[in-house]
Amino acid sequence: MLLTMTMAMTLATLLSCVVAWVALQWDAAEVELTEGLKTTISTITGFFMFASAFLAVNALDNLSDARNALYAEAGALREAYWAAGELPEQEKTEVRKQLRDYAQLVISDEWPKMNPQGVSKISWAPLDGVRESLLAAQKKQGNDSSTARRQMDMRIHELYDARRMRLAEATRGLPQPMVVVMVALGALTLLLASFTARPASKVQWLLLAIGAAVFGSIINLIIELDYPYSGHIQIDPSSYERALRRFREIGL
Repeated sequence: MLLTMTMAMTLATLLSCVVAWVALQWDAAEVELTEGLKTTISTITGFFMFASAFLAVNALDNLSDARNALYAEAGALREAYWAAGELPEQEKTEVRKQLRDYAQLVISDEWPKMNPQGVSKISWAPLDGVRESLLAAQKKQGNDSSTARRQMDMRIHELYDARRMRLAEATRGLPQPMVVVMVALGALTLLLASFTARPASKVQWLLLAIGAAVFGSIINLIIELDYPYSGHIQIDPSSYERALRRFREIGL
């Protein structure tokens, strides 16, 4: 993230300074700013600020929803592991192993592939295995569903629902037309501001560079927040790692 942020700030600063320098060489400093031009610059800047604020709020909401989906799934996973303790010994051992395998697959296989294009389908296998084990045990008992098995079945359904919610959040990005509009307005605002800045001293050049760097950092930060499970700013799978540690504390 630090590298991309630095590159965005540097690019914006260089672009701004080059445009300002070209404007000075072109004697643009002698051109008076008309009221119409001032209004145009103010309008474009206002639209840019509105688009930036809208996308920033949207990105933070997506991040919060994605984090809540993650916590819900990790919590459902721990509850399912606890509920498996009430099953018959052989069934309990098998179900808990499948739940541990699921958590491990999410961490090692699925998480690195969490992106808008889709996620690994391998991690569904342990959950499907739990359901198949419960159904097989139920048939073996002559469809006599015990309280423990009904409780376990409910926990697995909760885990499935939480997983689907997380996968939905993985593909929920910012509205792409708004991102394009924000970048275009930001670039246009930066160019117009640089063209009309008329820096005449080192301090003014420094202020121009700082303003451009801030513009670049804002655009880069919002783009980095586009998808909460991928990119440089992302949610990590630490909740599943804590769940695995808790499983070891509970026992097999």
